[in-house]
Amino acid sequence: MSTHGRGIEILAAIATLLTIYLSLGDYPWYPEWIDVGAATLPTIAVGPTIFAVVVLLRRVSLDDSGPRVRSLGLSVFGAITLALSLYAIWNLNTSSGGVYWAAFYPLLTGGLLAVATLLGHAVRLAERAS
Repeated sequence: MSTHGRGIEILAAIATLLTIYLSLGDYPWYPEWIDVGAATLPTIAVGPTIFAVVVLLRRVSLDDSGPRVRSLGLSVFGAITLALSLYAIWNLNTSSGGVYWAAFYPLLTGGLLAVATLLGHAVRLAERAS
């Protein structure tokens, strides 16, 4: 795995955890949603969505022999997080209520995915150092 990809993944994990922290806190300056053209994005699901895409891009690749998956557990967890995040975005744009509960699950899975990814990088770093 490339060093640049690893750095992007670590930054995306930290950004996801920061998004979760800000979304759960009472910060009047932090928006609950962002309008992008005709779509509205819940900020609580944006971080996990981007992070899930980064995780999947780093772990799933296509070559001449077909698809290859590295770290099946994180790949499946990333796919689940992405699906839940896309559902939260869809729910915000199509329903009149329940947005927090729709975004709660990507927040939970995105946070767990970020912690698991950071712990994995920390373990590999410790193994390399010893």
